Amino acid sequence: MQADRLAQEEAERRRVQQSMALYPQKEPSNPVVAEHSSTLPNGNSTSPVTLGAQARIPKVTMPEYHRFHGSVQIEALRVARHAGEIMDEVIKHLVGLNGADVQVTLEIQAKFPDSVPDHVIRTVTENCRTLHFDSSTSFEED
Repeated sequence: MQADRLAQEEAERRRVQQSMALYPQKEPSNPVVAEHSSTLPNGNSTSPVTLGAQARIPKVTMPEYHRFHGSVQIEALRVARHAGEIMDEVIKHLVGLNGADVQVTLEIQAKFPDSVPDHVIRTVTENCRTLHFDSSTSFEED
């Protein structure tokens, strides 16, 4: 079994060598160089291309990104699960970058069909103060 495989590999190697002998690759004596750089439709530029013995693929200038902003709505009853997923799938990758300054903001918006009871207003307001919500946190009249 292994002898058959080795024989097949050897036969393939010989075919490749014969093919290369029959069709040698010629190197041009004077490689052609493009006259100018090109600009791609997306605004990126390419460097000159050398054609011939040492053909090169054009170098594309990639944009440099220095900021990220993202927001997502999450279900109020599943905040812990969604926040964990966001931490694992997004925030972890951002804070892992050298010198990254990552800030995460949790914004809550709530509307109620009826007036909010006083005890709920007191509890939420006190909890927000304890948790260092910013000073703009408040209940509003209609």
